[in-house]
Amino acid sequence: MSPQMPEGTPVGKIEASLAWLVSHTPRFLGVIFVRVGAGGGFILIEYGRPVGFFFRTGDRVLQGVAAGEFFERQQFMHASLHRYTVEEFQEALASAGPEALVLDAGEETAEQGKVSVPFRIQIPEEERTPETVLEHIFGSQGVISAAFFRESSVLHSRGETPLGLLVEPAEEILLTSVEILVLLSSGPLVQATLRLLGNNVTIAPFKDGYFLIQTEPDVNLGQIRKLVHDIA
Repeated sequence: MSPQMPEGTPVGKIEASLAWLVSHTPRFLGVIFVRVGAGGGFILIEYGRPVGFFFRTGDRVLQGVAAGEFFERQQFMHASLHRYTVEEFQEALASAGPEALVLDAGEETAEQGKVSVPFRIQIPEEERTPETVLEHIFGSQGVISAAFFRESSVLHSRGETPLGLLVEPAEEILLTSVEILVLLSSGPLVQATLRLLGNNVTIAPFKDGYFLIQTEPDVNLGQIRKLVHDIA
C-alpha cells in the first residue's frame, strides 16, 4: 500500500529529470508526485534537498535511496509539484515512514530544519553554470548569502547581504593560500573558510572564478566541506 501523502497546494506540472527538479527547488517545501511509465511515487523536498523517495509499479516497491537511484536514472519524469506548510511537511514525513526517508546515520527523527541527507544529486555538467550552482548553494541550510566572482567583480549573487566588499580581501586570502600551497606541495585549493562579522565566509573555486558563501555561525566546518564537495 502506498503512503497517503497530504495534498498540499498544487503549484505546477513539468517533465524533468531528478537533477533538474532538485536544482530548481531551493525555495520549495513540499512533495513532487511523479509518474514513470505505468508506475508512480513521490519525492519529498525540503528547500532543494530530497529527504524522501517512494515508487511503486505493480507489485514492485522502491523506497529511500533505492527509489532515489531509480529516479536519478530517468532522463525525465512527469512531475507535479505541491507546496506544503510546515505542518503538512511534518505530516508527510510521518506518512512516508522511515523506509522512504533518506537520513544520515544516527538521525532518529526528522525534525523541522534538521533533515540531513546522504543522497547527493549530481547536477549534470551541461547544467553546472555559476547561476544554477549558486541557486543550489543559496538553497542549502544555513546559507545567508552567496556570490560568484571573477577578477575582482561579482557576476552573480543571492541573498540579502551584499558580498561585493568581501571580494578584495578574498582575493588577498586566495593569493596567500596559493603561495602556501606551492610551498607545501599540497595540490590545488579546495576551499578557505574564515570568521567575519560573526559569520563563516567560505571561498571555493569554480571553473574560471570563485564562490563566496556566507553561512550562519552555528554551521560547522563539516557541513561547509560537504557543501563545497557537492558543488565541486
